[in-house]
Amino acid sequence: CDNRAAIDFSKSEVENSRSKHIDVRYHFVRQYVNNKFFELRYVRTWNNTADLLTKPAVK
Repeated sequence: CDNRAAIDFSKSEVENSRSKHIDVRYHFVRQYVNNKFFELRYVRTWNNTADLLTKPAVK
């Protein structure tokens, strides 16, 4: 994941006014992280192969 806020949110147990807008069906990620079904790790943009064709090429 290249979004540190998303990683932090998945590890947080706190639900506040800033996170209430997130749909309930997306909270399953938090449950999977808490149950250690998978682990989210930060990947820098230039190392993220999923973003390979979504970023402009360097000239």
